[in-house]
Amino acid sequence: MMKFRSLLSPSDRHSEVLFGLIMVLAVTGTVWLETGSAKDIISAGIGACIAWGLVDGIIYVYSNLLREEELRWLHRRLLHVLE
Repeated sequence: MMKFRSLLSPSDRHSEVLFGLIMVLAVTGTVWLETGSAKDIISAGIGACIAWGLVDGIIYVYSNLLREEELRWLHRRLLHVLE
């Protein structure tokens, strides 16, 4: 089983927390200015976190797939050069 620490580097983990915090503060602040309702603010914050998680997860998977394809291409290229 892969440990969490091996999935993201420390700088990636810190930037994810920072970007998520900025995004949630921006969304909840905007909702607070517009409605002022605590229920709406909480709903907006939870929705923003879910949206951020989905988008970030898709980007992570896509970047890993690209990295694997790049490594396969490099391997094929090296085998071609060595022939």
